Amino acid sequence: MKNLFVLIFVLALGELMAQTVDKTVIVEHFTNTKCGYCAARNPNLYQNLAQFPNALHIAYHPSSPYSSCVLSQHNAGQNDNRTQYYSLYGGTPRATIQGAVVPVSSQIVDTATIANQLGQQSPIDIRIVEQWVTSDSVRVDIILKTVAAHSHTNTTLYIPITEDLVQYNAPNGESQHHDVFRKAIFDVNGAGLQVTLPTTVGDSLVVTGGYKVDVTWDTTQLSVTAILQAVANKEIIQVARSSDRKSAMATAVQTVEDKSQTINIFPNPSRDLITIKGLTEPTALAEVFNLSGQIILTREIEEGEQISLNELENGVYVLRLQGLGKKSWYATKQILKID
Repeated sequence: MKNLFVLIFVLALGELMAQTVDKTVIVEHFTNTKCGYCAARNPNLYQNLAQFPNALHIAYHPSSPYSSCVLSQHNAGQNDNRTQYYSLYGGTPRATIQGAVVPVSSQIVDTATIANQLGQQSPIDIRIVEQWVTSDSVRVDIILKTVAAHSHTNTTLYIPITEDLVQYNAPNGESQHHDVFRKAIFDVNGAGLQVTLPTTVGDSLVVTGGYKVDVTWDTTQLSVTAILQAVANKEIIQVARSSDRKSAMATAVQTVEDKSQTINIFPNPSRDLITIKGLTEPTALAEVFNLSGQIILTREIEEGEQISLNELENGVYVLRLQGLGKKSWYATKQILKID
């Protein structure tokens, strides 16, 4: 299951005001389906997390201490990589919160530890956009937007795919397994892709990748999570998880609405700026392709916004728009750049 592609763009959007956003809390949980101690302690963790509905959770299944764990064997390498990234390989159950290892105690993660992480702010906002490419391949766009001044100069982006609920009667007695790690789009020894965040407030970085859906996965239960971390201390800078994933994943490519006839692009041909009209939602992802199929420009736009073609050579291009809201739609238009 190799990555489909990797594309990174910096978008200069510009903002007049800088304002931080709430930092999402994430618990990364390391367990094993043959570990009786895990079966005894995991329910308490899930009960604690249920008190914080906005906190996220991922369950990894490392191959130690039990390599015969079915959920580990599905992708032993990447489960082990993430466990070793936190130096936790060798024993379960363990956990981290916001990238910090939780000390061993009577609970995997208690409610006070989770509560202490609430209310923090982040200078980075993350949005996730997904699109079926083929019947078993998904494209993922991660949009990292700088919303306030920051000093994060060395960061990684880790993008795990999880299955919200796996029904499996495990040897340790557990029958329901929550937020099960299946695959990471980028995995560099358990870390993610190294990225350089924009420093100008309002600018965005778009990281594009993809993955193939395994035949054993329930597509209605899949989620994509984006974890932005500092390299130096593994601090979580920001996290996001794909929304409305279940309905989106259950919709085939051919049923996504084509709104090409209702989108108006003018002037076309154009020497520089084109204006986009006809968006039915507040924002859309705009991508410009050359005739070889390469993406040469991408940015998030609003209704009536202009896109500059000034940096493009004269010629024919394809503009593709994709909705960023709850409704699945796209539009394609041919545009001509002239002097």
